[in-house]
Amino acid sequence: MEQIKVGLEIHGYLAVENRTKLFCEDKIELNAEPNTNICPICTGMPGSKPMLPNRQAVEKIVAIAAMLNCRINRRLLFQRKHYSWPDMPTGFQRTMSGSYSVPVGEEGDFLGIGISDVHLEEDPARWDPETGCVDYNRSGQPLVEIVTKPDFKSAAEVREWLKKLMTTLSYIKAIDPEAGVKSDVNVSVGPAFNRVEVKNVNSFRSIVKAIEYEIMRQQAELKDGKKISQQTRAWNEKAETTAFMRSKEQAMDYMFIPEPDLPVVKLEQKQVKE
Repeated sequence: MEQIKVGLEIHGYLAVENRTKLFCEDKIELNAEPNTNICPICTGMPGSKPMLPNRQAVEKIVAIAAMLNCRINRRLLFQRKHYSWPDMPTGFQRTMSGSYSVPVGEEGDFLGIGISDVHLEEDPARWDPETGCVDYNRSGQPLVEIVTKPDFKSAAEVREWLKKLMTTLSYIKAIDPEAGVKSDVNVSVGPAFNRVEVKNVNSFRSIVKAIEYEIMRQQAELKDGKKISQQTRAWNEKAETTAFMRSKEQAMDYMFIPEPDLPVVKLEQKQVKE
């Protein structure tokens, strides 16, 4: 039986009490009419500048990093992660990750699963590829990204671990459980352990289903004598299958640069302890 390695890149919505976005004062409402909670900042209008990051979002992300037993960095830098997609009006995402930055927390552990890093970023807008419509209500909402090490061995293990993670994050009031969870899933089936990343996995159930399908797909390929190449695949929600997107050689270059419109976030030792 081939060895299996699974890692997650989990995104959750931070439960900020002021219910405002990360870089502007627009309200966060889950079921609002499309494009009713927007402004020039979160729609990327020319000349608009971000406000200082939502203080409560920074406090929540530090609490999450501490809960996951991470080493917390006290000098944090937002960067621009460049890519061209209809849901990103500025052409870049503001994130505390990438080549010039350090995550809020790193090298943690939760229930025996290693945590590579925990960082803060803004959510893109919601784009419907069938209609071409874009809803900017979601654009700029504060997101936590939790990146695990490839320590999982099965979809069942992921299911149980995720349940406990989400329960704990909800208990410390760090994330909004009603907003749901989404994830990119990394699956490698031995012996070469070439990583296959599955994107667009937007629910708890789909995360488990995507892992189950991808393990079976890779095992079938190996059984037929084929090699598993490092690639990115998309999750098809309706068919419950994955489809090829791009190979390792076609991987995106996000051209990270420090965000010139935002200062460095410096955490005091007192803030971290609290």
